Amino acid sequence: MNAQNFDVCAADSAWLFKHADRCVQAVRREAKGFVYYTPGGSYSGLFTRDFEYVVEGMPELVGAETLKKIIQFILRHQRADGGIPTMVDVPSGHASYCTIGDATRFTD
Repeated sequence: MNAQNFDVCAADSAWLFKHADRCVQAVRREAKGFVYYTPGGSYSGLFTRDFEYVVEGMPELVGAETLKKIIQFILRHQRADGGIPTMVDVPSGHASYCTIGDATRFTD
């Protein structure tokens, strides 16, 4: 869902888009020619849940081709049992499959 789905004046919609774009671009990273987005702060990995927020919120800020490449990257790290990684450290390719704070977490 994006701002155009609400009864919002054009100026408010433009303001929201501008600031959402600033936030998304602030967490844009690139490693080995691959563009991805982090949750921000000290986090450096591609977190599946946080990336989904961008996809759901304003995918036009990332672009269809980049979205496709990131989704394919995440799916390449899917486990044999179907588990999707919680996070992938893009430079190393190291994936974690857990709920953050889960004492039973494990990685590949």
